[in-house]
Amino acid sequence: ILGAGALALIFLIFILSNYRDIKDGRGNYYFKAGLLASGAGFITHGLFNFPMLIIPTAAVLSVLFAAGEAESPAEGAAAQIPHPVSAAVMVLCVLCVGISAQVLISNAYLRKAGEQNFLRNASQAERYSKQAHDISPWNEDNAYYAALFAEKAGNAEGSIRMLERVLSLNPGHWEASLNLFNAYIAFNRNAEALAAALNLYKISPYAKKAMTAAGYSLYINNRADEAVKIYERALAYYPGDFDILYQASASFGAVGDTARAVEAAKGAIAASVDNHGAYYNLAVAYYKSGDFKAAKEVINDMLEIFPGNKPAIDLKRAVEDASK
Repeated sequence: ILGAGALALIFLIFILSNYRDIKDGRGNYYFKAGLLASGAGFITHGLFNFPMLIIPTAAVLSVLFAAGEAESPAEGAAAQIPHPVSAAVMVLCVLCVGISAQVLISNAYLRKAGEQNFLRNASQAERYSKQAHDISPWNEDNAYYAALFAEKAGNAEGSIRMLERVLSLNPGHWEASLNLFNAYIAFNRNAEALAAALNLYKISPYAKKAMTAAGYSLYINNRADEAVKIYERALAYYPGDFDILYQASASFGAVGDTARAVEAAKGAIAASVDNHGAYYNLAVAYYKSGDFKAAKEVINDMLEIFPGNKPAIDLKRAVEDASK
């Protein structure tokens, strides 16, 4: 915010100062008109296409600003810059150079990490990306790539720590939130997975992945009633989607709404050929409703399509025991 404000102020001063001189006919106003047109073009293009991130472009824009001020005639005697002001400017320049050098060095390490990743040297890629992060720890991209390369090197915990670092810098980072959710799920860290999933849902409440992640996390954290609300909203936006129907059927069943669990499971079966989970949910819904005959029929159908499926075999045994 401070940087954007400073940049906007510099743009404003440049435009108003040169416009005033052109209007008053001061100095070489044809030259200043050219400066103003060039600067306005740079600024407009920069706001939409980000070329000011490129050092030569930023340098050219700085030269235009300086040329505009140099061509502005001083009132009366030559303008003198007070010593404290010039000292402050020099200190600011040194700080800017130091920060820029830090960023450039970290970028060099990040490029080395990319090269090693291309050469399939995962451990070296992880090491260089970690160095990039250590040099410039406030750069979320450094932390994000360090997380990716740590995962490729088999350092799952290191990857998780870096993803958490990304979100501490930018809670709205979608990719980091998604990767962190998947990592937490892989390690059965359900409470932390829920926090990551709800963050995804907060970032993009209309995204299918955010809805399914939030619904699933609520379900596995024994909050099926809240999961049902998420899935109801998801089905309104993505009717007939297999993933949503499949997950929703389990949540409907968990809150005792067997009719909707059956309906969702049937919809999931119709939506995909690889649907053994949906068959299982349908059989469970019938089993919980007390319709053991229908449950057996679904399990038999499932075993014909997916022979040897252990969950189906175990469920069939439970249904047979309950129907005796």
